[in-house]
Amino acid sequence: MVTILNAGCEPAREPADPARESASDDDNPHRMVLPEMGTGELVASWPLATLDGTETDIANFKERVLFVNRWATWCAPCIVEMPEIQALRDRLADADVGFVIVSDEAPDEVRAFADEQGWDLPLYTSPSVPSALASEVLPATFLLGAPTTTGDAGAERDVLFKQVGIAHWDDDDTADFIRNLIEDPTSK
Repeated sequence: MVTILNAGCEPAREPADPARESASDDDNPHRMVLPEMGTGELVASWPLATLDGTETDIANFKERVLFVNRWATWCAPCIVEMPEIQALRDRLADADVGFVIVSDEAPDEVRAFADEQGWDLPLYTSPSVPSALASEVLPATFLLGAPTTTGDAGAERDVLFKQVGIAHWDDDDTADFIRNLIEDPTSK
């Protein structure tokens, strides 16, 4: 199970004030625990760019599971959960999982903001989003399974898990859940 806070940002371009947000859910009445879930949707391609402008595609990632997070610099819940994503990435450093943290904002804006926050995450930008990863609310996080080849479509990844809104990512249950997906993607 992943502990979820029922909070997110709709795409309105207002500056965020992370000091007003709280990452603690102990006294949050909106805290809930959702069961693991898959969407049955597939992702084959998604053009991305690193913050230095190097172009890549989600199809180029070789890790068995991808942790994909869509966020924005103006989204306070996105900013609040980013240190937990960093801690989860550090915790899973030895696992076959890739982290893909994507904003639709300008690379210079994202880089300056991430530097100011002191984040050490694999950040990408993309002006578009595959329909399987679309959401009206940010943050939106997805766990994608290993690439599989089906017919003429090329390699595709199953969306194994989708979370819209802030979540606490750095805990044993989440790390174990992702490790289980690496071992057995049908265990969602």
